[in-house]
Amino acid sequence: MNKLVWSKYILEINLKENYYMFNCKTGDLINLKKFNLDDSREDKQINILKEKSFIVYKDEDELRYMEEQNDIANKKVFNVTIALTYNCNFNCSYCFVNKNNLSIINKENMEKIIKYLKSIYNQYEQFNIVWFGGEPLLAINEIEYMTDKITNFIEPSNLHSMVITNGYLLDINNYKRLCNLGVNKIQITLDGNRERHNFFRKTRLGKESYDKIINNIKNIILLEQKIDIFIRINYSLDDVTWINSLIQELTEENIINNKFIKVYFAPIIDFGENKSFERYIYSNDKKLDLSLNITSNKSKEDILPKPKYRWCHAGEKNNLIIDSDCNLFMCKSQLGDNKKIIGKLENEKININYKNKKNNLCLKCNIYPICLGECKVFNLPDKENCLIKKNSVVKRIKQYISCK
Repeated sequence: MNKLVWSKYILEINLKENYYMFNCKTGDLINLKKFNLDDSREDKQINILKEKSFIVYKDEDELRYMEEQNDIANKKVFNVTIALTYNCNFNCSYCFVNKNNLSIINKENMEKIIKYLKSIYNQYEQFNIVWFGGEPLLAINEIEYMTDKITNFIEPSNLHSMVITNGYLLDINNYKRLCNLGVNKIQITLDGNRERHNFFRKTRLGKESYDKIINNIKNIILLEQKIDIFIRINYSLDDVTWINSLIQELTEENIINNKFIKVYFAPIIDFGENKSFERYIYSNDKKLDLSLNITSNKSKEDILPKPKYRWCHAGEKNNLIIDSDCNLFMCKSQLGDNKKIIGKLENEKININYKNKKNNLCLKCNIYPICLGECKVFNLPDKENCLIKKNSVVKRIKQYISCK
């Protein structure tokens, strides 16, 4: 008879004299301590735990099964990020995007992308498009042109699109244009509270930008047409003392509690030649602490870690990151760096020179379903380059339990 064992993806947590188990593979949390699986008195309990995959058969290859399920999910979706222009109305010092090429994608290259998507559209159930830049709203006419052409062969219900913008040009007129195109999400970036944001994110003409972005968001909230808005708050390791004043500002403007708006934190990362893993790891741990400040105004479910079916799309066959010249890149952070070009879109075909390598240490880790391994940009095989630390995951689970 095949022996039952505890899943290797379980975290055991002891909090306030209570024992919990968290299944990283399913995201389930139970108030229970491990016990001897050979004890027949626990048969009823064992059946429940089997259903929730806390217990598996000894010869079951959990990793292989999980990756097979992830592959099935991945194969149904095609992801494309289109950098319509490297031009931007802001002049952020840390921006990784090439500022030398300021042209907007021309009609010839738009048609190349459209024809390529048309050649593969019947291979996938869903297409995700991210309109990127530079500042993509400088190319809103091109977004309209391409969306109109693409929806001639992809059903709008099978097309999910997102615009990543600094928010400065997101006035009511542009917002309504995006609504009419069926855009599903808009990401807007802030660099902190009013004072800090205005220091880092001035326009090319040297103007402050915070108030205009906030006013744009407030005006959008009043409209009947709704697109989910994600406010990304950038932070550096040097200073996060501004966090409470930012939360107060967003709360006073009735932004933080709006059901169509989600606020999240993201570290400013150096993706250049002098990048540091230690700084990146610390940034992600710090992100947890910042996120918990916001979560008091959101659902407590947002705290609990969730399994992923991918870390990101970089290096996958069903992922395309392309710029206005039809150059291909592995990651958005590499856009505009000619040394990072991995291929070119020509004659409705793409040629990519990249091999996706997996870190063997990651594959053995019991929180692997939550992070799915290291960032492919850093790509240091077989070293502990953890972007999500186990103690951070445990911290989130304890925070969730305390909030229940």
